[in-house]
Amino acid sequence: MREMIRTHTYCHDWDTVTSAFWLKYPNESQPHVQEIHTVERSIDEETKIMKLTRLVCIDYALPGWIERLINFRLKGHAVENIDIDLDNRKLTLKGRNLSFWNCFKVEEECVYEAHPENTEWTLFTQTQRYTVSGFDRVNEYLENYCITKGKDAAGKGLGVMNSRISRIQGEWEDRLDSWGGELKGIYKNAITRVEAELQDIEHSIEHKVDELKDEFKQFKFKDMRVKTMQTLREEKRQLEQKLHNLTHKKSASAAIAIESCISDTIDTNKQLAESAMNGIGRIRERMFGPAFWRNHFRNPFTHAN
Repeated sequence: MREMIRTHTYCHDWDTVTSAFWLKYPNESQPHVQEIHTVERSIDEETKIMKLTRLVCIDYALPGWIERLINFRLKGHAVENIDIDLDNRKLTLKGRNLSFWNCFKVEEECVYEAHPENTEWTLFTQTQRYTVSGFDRVNEYLENYCITKGKDAAGKGLGVMNSRISRIQGEWEDRLDSWGGELKGIYKNAITRVEAELQDIEHSIEHKVDELKDEFKQFKFKDMRVKTMQTLREEKRQLEQKLHNLTHKKSASAAIAIESCISDTIDTNKQLAESAMNGIGRIRERMFGPAFWRNHFRNPFTHAN
């Protein structure tokens, strides 16, 4: 049994590297991996770890003399068990071949995890084990050959991963540019819509303010009218009181004046009556006094003389 362990640091975050991992196959640099099929997927409810099982179709192009030596072509299937721990940002792959397991065993374990020194980097650890049996003295030679081919495949695999990472970053940059343009358009449209809505709100507020001003004016006018009517009523009451007082004073004065006038008239009439009586008395005295009688009724005896 021969074992190979290697590590590599990707100067990219774990999300980017693991995204490239899912896009690694198929590729032209590693044609021995022809197809990969996911046959099972589950999530552990306790650990929150996603588990996948994949079936890999493999066709190793071995040299002709090795195929003649082992008397078969190394073409068959392998299985991969993958655990994805998102909380701890760790992806673990364990794989082995299913075909020819009794004489040719290939076991591989790959771990992608956040770098302990820089969380923006990803540490990749790969362990491969090759065990050949049943070919006597050739076993060790075949294991060494597998180690050499494994190193070569691992190097190509790193190249494929880097190219996938570059492609992902390019796609993301393109998407970011596209999304940036879309977001700018959305932002511009949103600003335009918000400005229009703000203008509508402003106009609505201005209209409402005008209505409130009118209502306030009307209310103030009504209040003034109420105050004015109250004032007018009070003034009317005061004027009526003054008029009443004045009328009372005038009535009293008029009554005094009338009484004085009546008194004067009575006095005058008395005086006139007295004068008239005096005149009548004098007239009567003249007409029917002693002289009248002396002149009209003479003593005959006196007349005879």
